[in-house]
Amino acid sequence: MRILPLALMVAAFLPLSAQAITIKTIPPKPQAACKNQTGQQIDLLFVLDTTGSMGGLIQGAKTKIWRIVNDVMQDQRCGADVRVGLIGYRDKDDEYVTRKVNLNQDLDEVYAELMAFKAAGGGDEPEHVRLALHEGVNQMNWRANSKKVLFLVGDAPPKDSYIETPSVSHTAQKAKQKGIIINTLLAGDSKSTAKVWQSVAQYGGGEYFTIPQDGGSVAVTTPYDDKLSTLSGQLDQVYLPYGDTQVRRAAVAKSASKLSSISAAPKEAQAERSINKSINKQAYSQDDLVQSIENGKVKLDSIDSKQLPDNMQAMSTSERQRYVDAQIQKRQHLKQEIAQVSKQREDYLQNNRQEGNKQGDSFDTAVSRALSKQLQ
Repeated sequence: MRILPLALMVAAFLPLSAQAITIKTIPPKPQAACKNQTGQQIDLLFVLDTTGSMGGLIQGAKTKIWRIVNDVMQDQRCGADVRVGLIGYRDKDDEYVTRKVNLNQDLDEVYAELMAFKAAGGGDEPEHVRLALHEGVNQMNWRANSKKVLFLVGDAPPKDSYIETPSVSHTAQKAKQKGIIINTLLAGDSKSTAKVWQSVAQYGGGEYFTIPQDGGSVAVTTPYDDKLSTLSGQLDQVYLPYGDTQVRRAAVAKSASKLSSISAAPKEAQAERSINKSINKQAYSQDDLVQSIENGKVKLDSIDSKQLPDNMQAMSTSERQRYVDAQIQKRQHLKQEIAQVSKQREDYLQNNRQEGNKQGDSFDTAVSRALSKQLQ
């Protein structure tokens, strides 16, 4: 397994300037209003090689994952119910063989787990791809009626001496029977990996892509990112956990932990997260009272007072209603402001866009191209 120089890992993250800009990864998608409310269930699973040579690609995933999800939601399916999951994999003698993050609507929680993924280990070329793909197909919490898409991303072939686990071709065929589409992204130019990745994509009914070793994703910054991050922070304050005392306390602690991880995210990711909060009906955890009432999941007068946030328990019924209505109005106002700023941001990106190089797909453009075709 090749350990890449640090320069390659960070080369993709040069700031965008108004004078000299090269962008190849921004699809021309406006932040437009929804055309329909399909409510389609979409489950997306990323199975990522997390060994030492994958550092640049993992960093690119941390930068682009929000944009990928936003594109799915804005591609005429704003009512889509999107869940994302992760599996990081290495080999038997590494810190872990696989690390799983279940498919989840709470993208903040998934992203916090992604931020914890580090590139390390490896050393010999083959990795335990067999186990990672097997677990992705057979052990994740796929929904019965969802559109199921899996992305296998790596630069090394499976270690075929691990015969206790089914071959990747066998698992890919099983995936297709279960309605799971498998796409493969080869990082780098390993011929031995290319042959396997092509076979898996064929058996799994998906697409095969080659991308640069470092993922090829180009991070961009704009004059609007800080404003979006500020608005997102204000939105995060409009959060009212409900449930019994232990549930509320756990929710507050978990929210603080997630926000701490997100604060370390690249600026582009924070901006795209803000946009997601403005378009995603499931943007917050299931214990958020404001979201639950907005989505019609619960009615305020049906909740026992002991299940409400501490500051609401002593309020009268009318006071509670006025308070929650004010929080809903505040959240809606912030979402509208985010929509306006995100439109300005998108215009800026399009106006400063140049042709750039023609080297082909990057991690994010490959994923977006596959999803655009497969989620029709």
